[in-house]
Amino acid sequence: AKNLHIDKANELSIQWAIDSGLVEKNSPSHKKLQHAKFSAVFPTPLRNAPLEDTVLLADFVTFLFLFDDIIDKSWSSLKKPPEFLEPIFATFMNILQWKHTDIKDVPNIDFPLYKNFCFGLISIAQRLKQKTCNFEFFYKSVDKYFRSIIWELQGRLLDTPISEETYLQMRKNNGAVRLSFELIAVIKELSIPKQTREKFFVKRIITAANYTLCMINDLASFKKEMNEEEHSNLVMVNFNKLMNNREAPLYKCSMLQAAFNMTIERHNDEMFDLLSLETFIGNDKNLREFYSILLECNWDNLEWSLTTNRYGLKGTICNYSEGYLPVKIKPQLVMSSIMPNETSSIYQCRASL
Repeated sequence: AKNLHIDKANELSIQWAIDSGLVEKNSPSHKKLQHAKFSAVFPTPLRNAPLEDTVLLADFVTFLFLFDDIIDKSWSSLKKPPEFLEPIFATFMNILQWKHTDIKDVPNIDFPLYKNFCFGLISIAQRLKQKTCNFEFFYKSVDKYFRSIIWELQGRLLDTPISEETYLQMRKNNGAVRLSFELIAVIKELSIPKQTREKFFVKRIITAANYTLCMINDLASFKKEMNEEEHSNLVMVNFNKLMNNREAPLYKCSMLQAAFNMTIERHNDEMFDLLSLETFIGNDKNLREFYSILLECNWDNLEWSLTTNRYGLKGTICNYSEGYLPVKIKPQLVMSSIMPNETSSIYQCRASL
């Protein structure tokens, strides 16, 4: 069943962004936000929840995307070290933990739309306060997300290719995927005991779900991000690895082709673990519900990328036309096993140059 609140939630979330001063009505940013339709990023886990819950999730996702836009587009012009963000993130955490409940409580920091972000986040935090569950893992995931942004900016200063190991450690947090899983659990008032969370198979399931979603995004966004130096991407990480190690001949194809293949193979390995480890969940009702969130978020994210044409996908995962980059990729992604067969055709990864 689909979430029937997506359109109304999108409308209300955009109004929240306007009321917070994060976008100006009828501006290019407003139109971009309408097209992005962030209410459709992770709606399925909340399909049986009231409209207010889908709006709450959409507002937070919008907050994250808009802040990420500031980092991507304005950071170099700010001429600030990455550590400059630490007091901003500390303020955001204080707001989420209800230590700052009024905009007057917020310290002054010279950063684009800073007070507007704080104002919008106070609104989100006050609604989250109505939820009765353990916020520990949500707070931890938010903190790691903020730290990963600083880590990524520090990496850009080095101007050297990032290793696959470092990239994956950073990617676990800077995509805000784990944060989104935990936020949905909070909104649904779903608590998983710490002793359950500490089990190896549970950690592995969460990591695998995180990686599969991030890797799909990396495959889908590669064309868009190829010439944007501020973005790191697993395809490019693998490409640089091959260039440095000269391993491409082993694949009997171009290095870019090999980089795509490596990324897809890694995605499939992670998806295999995500699906096969379900058998260990047993009769734990809350854990099974959390597992459903992980699967549904993976599906929603891909569907959102396709339906909004965010990366210019036009119905396929990869569709490149850069004449100087010969790529031809047609593997079936394992992710199609999550949903019915009639939808599996959209998981064909086709690139023809």
